[in-house]
Amino acid sequence: MNKRLPLFFLFSLSLQFHLLAQCLSGNYTIGASNADYKTIYSAAEAMRVRGVCGPILFKIAPGTYNSYISISHITGSETWPITFEGTVGDSNAVIITTTANSGPIM
Repeated sequence: MNKRLPLFFLFSLSLQFHLLAQCLSGNYTIGASNADYKTIYSAAEAMRVRGVCGPILFKIAPGTYNSYISISHITGSETWPITFEGTVGDSNAVIITTTANSGPIM
């Protein structure tokens, strides 16, 4: 009996579960010194790469963010809501600006 087949099957199965576990769900912070993501771009990139498997709330620390972001399709976003809001509840506390050198476009 070939013992490689079951081992390969178990490896493949564990890889699939690992990939599924990587999707985003829950609450995350952006911009603060101890935040989950330093920038709005890095949060958007994480969603693009990992997908969404539940509702997401991104709380953005007060400040000015120089970034140009156009979010393309995110796997799971057709089912789960994605919300960005400021941590202090003041719409003037988070400012997103764009310049010619703002960085990558998604």
